[in-house]
Amino acid sequence: MAVRTLAVTALLALVACGSGPELVTRCDGTLRGAIESTFSGCRPFDQIYRQSLDTFALTAGHEELSNTPGLDYTVSVNLESRGEPQGGRTIQPECLVTVTSGAKAWKAQRGLGGVPFGACSVSYSEVVGWPQKGNTVSYCILRGQLQAQLEQDPPTTASTSIDLRLDFDLAPKADDPMKQQELCGVKPM
Repeated sequence: MAVRTLAVTALLALVACGSGPELVTRCDGTLRGAIESTFSGCRPFDQIYRQSLDTFALTAGHEELSNTPGLDYTVSVNLESRGEPQGGRTIQPECLVTVTSGAKAWKAQRGLGGVPFGACSVSYSEVVGWPQKGNTVSYCILRGQLQAQLEQDPPTTASTSIDLRLDFDLAPKADDPMKQQELCGVKPM
């Protein structure tokens, strides 16, 4: 697979596909293992399907700054897969998922130019794209869950691991799911 990673950019870069409704991102994560924590909110993320490469890429991240020394951590997610995302589908994409805290790091990597390390999968529960513009499609509604098993990097004799679960929800600002779809241009049946 041709690999082209996207830098973490503003989530609402999606609006670059044209004017549209205000999009809201919800992101909830859980870390279990070497770091035990939950968090809400991600740094802005980017998502796009590139037709010429037949690849979908998603990047996201979270930074937890604590008043307690040693409890700060950063989560970074970079996923790439063949084809467009589809609701109701679970895949094992190429991925680079990292968690860093102080001098320690954990990662899951499959493809993206690296040696396999840990594991990751993503399930999409709902996907609604904006109309295609040129070679790319971005998404008005993108809901799903990432699960990753991260191993300490570099490994040591006392290596630890982290299980990450990240629920994500990108949709127009509206409480009613039917209204969200309408704002994306989906006609009611």
